[in-house]
Amino acid sequence: MTEVKSSFSALPAFSTIFHYRYKAFNWVIRAVLLRSIGLTIISFVVLFIFQNTITVDLVFIAILSAFLAIFTLPSVLLISQHLSQSDIREMQINFKSKEVQFRTKTGQRIRVGKDEVKHSIFHMNLYHKNKMDGNSRRPTFHADLGYWELQTISGNTYLISSLLGDFLTYTPVYPTKYTFRLFPVMQKGKFEKAVEFTEYERIKPKTSAEKLKGKYIMKSDVELELILANKKDYQKEAVLIADKILKSRKSNTNANT
Repeated sequence: MTEVKSSFSALPAFSTIFHYRYKAFNWVIRAVLLRSIGLTIISFVVLFIFQNTITVDLVFIAILSAFLAIFTLPSVLLISQHLSQSDIREMQINFKSKEVQFRTKTGQRIRVGKDEVKHSIFHMNLYHKNKMDGNSRRPTFHADLGYWELQTISGNTYLISSLLGDFLTYTPVYPTKYTFRLFPVMQKGKFEKAVEFTEYERIKPKTSAEKLKGKYIMKSDVELELILANKKDYQKEAVLIADKILKSRKSNTNANT
């Protein structure tokens, strides 16, 4: 197997166990609830500010309820789908031996070694694609919800929901591809749209010194000498850059003669 390159975060501990059955009120559900509560608080703060211009009646309450439902209902439905489709209740990843062990809801224990893996796909929320293309997508209430699709050479496919833990945000234990969807509904066989992860590299803006250098390098020797002769009229940084460019040109001239 090839070495797994860094993707989202550093590796966790070599032997990390994610428990699901003991965490019904898990981190994804907590995130959805906290965001819903936050949105409700914001709504009532706005109501308090504009209490003189807004009439609180059944119509307003209905509109507020519909507004909250639009944001929370898709997340609730997606969580319900993950709960019904994922039969993995416990997982242990050993990053040292490249081995994964599962325990299903029926109590069956499954072990997958590094030489048994055919496909490894992380299906993530579209928000996480920002790390690949540099866009500024806003996180949805269910931005942390996704799943791992692991297919073995023998043809068995396992779907592991991130309800178990935040393992999707770590460097994968096996060479893994990614898909990004607004609603990562758990389903098998989504290999064709998977892509390799490549970190987006932002172009750093030029510093003032780099901008001056680009400007002054186009000036003639006479113009640069005038800057050095009238140092008081220029910033210290500009004088230093002009001096460096002149010295560089002179050294190149001497080297060619």
